[in-house]
Amino acid sequence: VTFNSGAQTTNWYVPNTNYSIARNWNERILEGIRMDTPHPPGQARNLFSFSVCMYDAWAAFDTNAVGFIYRGQHTAPDIAAARREAISYAMFRMMMERHAYSRTATNQIPHNPDFLTALGYDPNNVSRDTSTPAGVGNSIYDAVSAWFINDGSRQTNGTPFPTANPPAAYPD
Repeated sequence: VTFNSGAQTTNWYVPNTNYSIARNWNERILEGIRMDTPHPPGQARNLFSFSVCMYDAWAAFDTNAVGFIYRGQHTAPDIAAARREAISYAMFRMMMERHAYSRTATNQIPHNPDFLTALGYDPNNVSRDTSTPAGVGNSIYDAVSAWFINDGSRQTNGTPFPTANPPAAYPD
């Protein structure tokens, strides 16, 4: 973040081709946390669910690993590329869900598709065809989201953006 004439300017994180896909998404996660209003329990829950998305997408293309929530096993001609794509779609969908409850949703929500596009993927690909890495990633998001919705956090008691601006997250 830089400051110009008293106004704060946001310098969005741009994916670094020298970093792993997990590192790039972790940098994006940290960027979102730095921008948001402090909410340690919510951010801890986000970090765990983001980690589950990434691990389950990685494990989906491994012959020995078992996902934490998503247990499907898949193969692809280029395992590394399939993992990058599946991780990206699972993370993109989960970030869209969670950022809808962020106090900075007006900034975060529009930037998420830009970030996925910068990684070389189409934000409009909503396929659940698990013969494709994007379909695996979107299916992982579905499974992880469904599991976390019932974790007792009362996320769905809140009012997401754009229904509320600012959104109401985890009301008691």
